[in-house]
Amino acid sequence: MNHVFRSATWLGWLLVASSAAVALGQQGKQDKDSSPSAQEMMVRAHRARAQWKDFPGFEADVVLVVENRRIRRKVTVTPELELKWDQPLPKAFAAAGRRLLSVVQHRRANEQREYDVTLVPEKGAHPLGRLIRFNDDAMHSQYRIRGDVITQVSRQTPGGSFTITVLQVVRNPEKKYLPRVYTVTFFNKPQQGPATIRSSNVVVLDWERVGRWDLPRRIRSVGSSPAGVKMEVIRLQNHRLLEKNE
Repeated sequence: MNHVFRSATWLGWLLVASSAAVALGQQGKQDKDSSPSAQEMMVRAHRARAQWKDFPGFEADVVLVVENRRIRRKVTVTPELELKWDQPLPKAFAAAGRRLLSVVQHRRANEQREYDVTLVPEKGAHPLGRLIRFNDDAMHSQYRIRGDVITQVSRQTPGGSFTITVLQVVRNPEKKYLPRVYTVTFFNKPQQGPATIRSSNVVVLDWERVGRWDLPRRIRSVGSSPAGVKMEVIRLQNHRLLEKNE
């Protein structure tokens, strides 16, 4: 009888262990299946950005500083996210003008819901998040996403390539994120061997809430290239949202 009891006990434990193994296997499969796809990550990250949807445009007084030179201008940012200066910018300030334009145009609203993208397998966890490759993309674009933040964008150009790396973000009252600190690095197209750096910029952004919009208040940039190190500062003040008929 004891033999029968022990056999029944072992059979019970075996059934319990088997059931647990099956449950763990199913849980592992569910965890794997519940991992977000590349497309889901792209949609989530783009929706988490602070975007200028139905943007009316704005005007602001601007001080541009490049090294030891300083000028004052007024700028109008149109609803189409173009810049209109009250006076042309001198050549020495052209790059600063392009930087402001880039900051503005990166707030363009994105309603895209489908992306032809693939998660790139990697060993270990990268500090900037998962690597996503765009398929059939002429610029061979690659993104990294950590949580709901796009932390890196890399693209190839005819003359080489560039990489934007976001190091810090801030959240607005709607909990949407805005870049706070990022780098922009341009690489030469290599004839052979690895690519070489053409230039690199560290950019720090400050934002100002005007109505329900997050507008640039100050842009600081330190750029390095074979020509040397250059400091730029763009300060915007007296922001005024445009009326619809302006």
